[in-house]
Amino acid sequence: MIKVIIVDDEYYSRKGLRCIIPWENMNCSVCGEATNAYEAIELAKKINPDIIVTDINMPEIDGIEMAKIIKQFLPNVKFIVITGHDEFQYARGAVKINALDFILKPIQVTEFTEAIMKAVELIKKGKEYDELAVEKYFLSIMRGQSSIKGVDKYLDISKNVRLVLINNDSYEEFINANKENLNIQIIKKIKEWAIENIENCYIFVAHSNIIGLIFYENKDIDFELLIKGIKNSTQGIITIAITKPRSPIKLKELYKIAKEVYSTCFYKGYGKIIEEEEQNNIHNNFQSSYEKINNIITEIIFNISNIDIKELNRNINKLFKIFNYYMIRKNVIIKVVFELILKIKEKLKELDISIDNLENIELENDYKQISYLKNDLEKFIDAAIENIRDYRGELEDNTIKRAIKFINDNYNKDISLTVVANSVYLNESYLSRELKQALGIGFLEYIRKLRMEKAIELLKAGYSLSRVAEKVGYNDYRKFTYNFKKYTGDIPSNYKIK
Repeated sequence: MIKVIIVDDEYYSRKGLRCIIPWENMNCSVCGEATNAYEAIELAKKINPDIIVTDINMPEIDGIEMAKIIKQFLPNVKFIVITGHDEFQYARGAVKINALDFILKPIQVTEFTEAIMKAVELIKKGKEYDELAVEKYFLSIMRGQSSIKGVDKYLDISKNVRLVLINNDSYEEFINANKENLNIQIIKKIKEWAIENIENCYIFVAHSNIIGLIFYENKDIDFELLIKGIKNSTQGIITIAITKPRSPIKLKELYKIAKEVYSTCFYKGYGKIIEEEEQNNIHNNFQSSYEKINNIITEIIFNISNIDIKELNRNINKLFKIFNYYMIRKNVIIKVVFELILKIKEKLKELDISIDNLENIELENDYKQISYLKNDLEKFIDAAIENIRDYRGELEDNTIKRAIKFINDNYNKDISLTVVANSVYLNESYLSRELKQALGIGFLEYIRKLRMEKAIELLKAGYSLSRVAEKVGYNDYRKFTYNFKKYTGDIPSNYKIK
């Protein structure tokens, strides 16, 4: 609200102006009344009014002289002069003090209201200009372009201030979606909220998507309401970075810290309040964690090679916990992850496993959030493991095929499952399961099948019973006869006759 003081030695004139003029409609508030110049001067010192409505003709010091004195400590205050006298010298005096209007009594409400509205418009423009000048001044200090000297004109250096950066994280999304109007709304709503909720707050636009606030330490500000308000009204996401309180003479340092606090969004996420913490772990200690990181990377590659999913997930989480705990710089983390991916590729090449499909998985050169980088790494590792599984599946298929070929070539010899397993370097139990799945019958049944089918062929060719038994792997023709009858339901001699 624009503050107004009414100065007139006549009681009813003052009350009339207070009551008949629609002050609130013009965003004005009558904050005080004075009956003479002395009272008005003291009142002006306390209230710092924007507009003073004054009668000229007052005892001892008239309105013109009073205005000259007040102008010395309130150079931007606007005067509207009222008088019942129409002499030229009064009008000339009003011009000297830059009075906006010179209104004769009796006052016409319309004329007086127009004068106030004109004053309000000029005050608004003046305030916008002043705010812009102060904003530029603070930014020049924070960016190291100007000295801190003179900051005490705006900030009480005996009190600590906080610096807050409010980042519109939806800025690029809205630009790409042709919703620039939402970005404008967000800036407007942040400014309105700050004016309404924070006393003595300086607002500045650091960038097109970042609003900054400077205010004296205040623990009762609920920034969560601002975050929710922006989301509800625009679907926009804002992140608020808040520094610890420091002296205004450290404004440049506060700005740097606020930017560092915001940069931790990479680790902590967006759309929340992030307050300055102790900086012990921020962007440091990479050297002290270097050996740990290398060891974990070695374990991750080992886990991938052996498809040990449980240990793999544990080590990936451990790696990113180190990144988060030490808040290692984003570019370093991205470099470490890229090197890990190269090592995974090299390991697959070493195992003679194709990496063609892995080349299609593109990682970004920059990431807004560490969780996005982790997700992309996990996608890459999942694809690599799938390649290893496919390779192992083909390898195992080939191994089973070799085992079956070995059996087919040696069925007429004294072979066992152990002998076959050793020939293809597989576990005996595993081979037994895979053979049954591939053949539909067990190892011994398959041997018997091969022998009996070959025996039938030889019997039909006219070979003797003893000769057939020998050729299909039986030293004892009686054992052969027993197995033949069990397999065919008939005796060998009947096949020979046929």
